[in-house]
Amino acid sequence: MASEGSLEDKISDKQATEWARQIAEVYGALKKDQPLEIEQLVHVAPEECSTLDA
Repeated sequence: MASEGSLEDKISDKQATEWARQIAEVYGALKKDQPLEIEQLVHVAPEECSTLDA
């Protein structure tokens, strides 16, 4: 199956940024000064803490 151009050729930066923004919003509040980063705390259960490397 032949590829006709890369994904970069088919999706604009503006569209990719908009999709990334929408995905980021699902995981937390967007930072005002860095729109593709979120303000989100990590929630770790006690059971998960015991499996983490110190």
